[in-house]
Amino acid sequence: MQAIARVNRVCGDKPGGLVVDYLGIASDLKKALSFYSDAGGKGDPTLAQEQAVRLMLVKIEVVSAMYHGFAYEDYFAANTSQKLSMILAAEDHILGLDDGKKRYLNEVAALSQAFAIAIPHPKRHQKISQQDPDRCRGHG
Repeated sequence: MQAIARVNRVCGDKPGGLVVDYLGIASDLKKALSFYSDAGGKGDPTLAQEQAVRLMLVKIEVVSAMYHGFAYEDYFAANTSQKLSMILAAEDHILGLDDGKKRYLNEVAALSQAFAIAIPHPKRHQKISQQDPDRCRGHG
């Protein structure tokens, strides 16, 4: 929304901006604008972010639980060939669960959406660092 607000600023001969939806986020944007408008322009982004962090932490646990019995932790130290084999094995593991594909896609989609809102929150980085400390080294 911040980027769109910047694009839409008027200045001199520029009456407004044009936003092209290359990623297919228009429906999400409409929901966000509706949320903001319904709150009278006084929506609390900090509250939304806190809720997103809580949801993200729940979804991390749900997705992790779906990998119960599968040694996904080995992936981070594996070479490229081993990683490719593990990805296929992980896919087989998820597909072997009751309604695994649908559940996994739904949970990962919810996790991704919560993560996108939680990005600047310190707890988001802390949880990811605990999952894979090497990946977060030097990022802050």
